[in-house]
Amino acid sequence: LDAALAANTFDVEGVHVVGALSAAATAVLATKVDVARAQYKFWYGAGESRIRNSGESTDTWETALLTDYASTFHRWTVIGAGEAEVLSELTAKIERRNPMTEMLTHALGGAVSQSPGEVLRGAVPGILKLHHDEFGRDRLNARFWTMRTFNGYSGFFITDGRTLAPSTSDYQQFENIRVINKVARAARNVAIKYVNARFRVDAAGLLDGRDLAALVADFNTPLDAIVNAGDLSGYNVVIDPNQNILSTKQILVFVDCVPVGIARTIRVGIGYINPRIAAPATAAATAAPAP
Repeated sequence: LDAALAANTFDVEGVHVVGALSAAATAVLATKVDVARAQYKFWYGAGESRIRNSGESTDTWETALLTDYASTFHRWTVIGAGEAEVLSELTAKIERRNPMTEMLTHALGGAVSQSPGEVLRGAVPGILKLHHDEFGRDRLNARFWTMRTFNGYSGFFITDGRTLAPSTSDYQQFENIRVINKVARAARNVAIKYVNARFRVDAAGLLDGRDLAALVADFNTPLDAIVNAGDLSGYNVVIDPNQNILSTKQILVFVDCVPVGIARTIRVGIGYINPRIAAPATAAATAAPAP
């Protein structure tokens, strides 16, 4: 990780540490990600929890993981939990291990705004059998990436793309951090061009409207492309015209992003009607079957 931090010859979206990580080791990974971000390298970190020990029950293992990570919070880090039989691309052998490599590869194959658990994209390739199915349990999903099945549906799917962010954060989902990182890269590329640039001021010493409009338009270009790609619903570039650039020697720019909506649950109400008596009524979204 230190070598990757020191290198400036390639672009890095994220780093995946392969192998079982404790919460303490995950905290080290999170620290490295923070160092990268302080250098304007907008990384995320990915890791793997340990699988069950021999003779350890599922309940005991789940409780141990949740306890270990109870105080570990980091919006830019994701951890995969679970156990599966995986067909290795390196050895062509079947391995029983944490499937985070397969989950992350599948997630990165979609758009940055797509949930890793989007069923429309199909099952996760390379997974032959699950030894931990989150369907019907839904304990680890609150903090970790897990895998699940759907009754009557073939294949194995990512339950959700949770990060280690607190439950009150806007960054609880992997797609949210990927999108905001994409925006950050785009905005920084625009901002760099204006380091030590000239800006006219008006009679009151404030930003001239002509230069202000040109600056906003320059930010709009890459952000429009992100919206057109479907990764944002919209955005707003805000530059306060009352900034005194002569005194502060800086310009503050804010980019407010409107994310795309993700349907985490689909509820369907089904019943009979008699079209000769009444028009169909919309079922109230009260009790609903498990997603």
